Amino acid sequence: MPWFARNTTSFFAKLEQIKPDELIFFLSFFKDNNGNFIEHEKLLEEMTSISPVPVYGGGSFMMEHGIAGGVMIDGVKQGRAQAEKLLQVLANIDAPMPPVEEQKGTPYLSYEAMVKFSLEHDGEGDIQIYGELSLFLKQIPNWLCSA
Repeated sequence: MPWFARNTTSFFAKLEQIKPDELIFFLSFFKDNNGNFIEHEKLLEEMTSISPVPVYGGGSFMMEHGIAGGVMIDGVKQGRAQAEKLLQVLANIDAPMPPVEEQKGTPYLSYEAMVKFSLEHDGEGDIQIYGELSLFLKQIPNWLCSA
């Protein structure tokens, strides 16, 4: 469902009508077609609170605002890697430019979304679980130590 050509009210009304077999991938928008500004955080929190389906995204900063998950890029890690490359260049200005490195995202899944939407990890590959863990998972270290 594209954001453009919608005002905030019609966008949220349409969001509530999304079918169970559809999904939402949040990119990034700040203004509606009436010029109304809405902050990322507020938009994500409102979207995820009323959406009948999980809302996915691509930036790890979104996780604390209700996103269900996705393969995320972490801006802090990305900035750190760029700063390290810059320091290498500045340390030896006559050296050739370092190669561009491909950075892969990290798969994240929100524990709250797992519970709310009955989401499961298929067991393939590592995944970061974001949010509150169940009592069972919290007690595993205690059980291992007392065995």
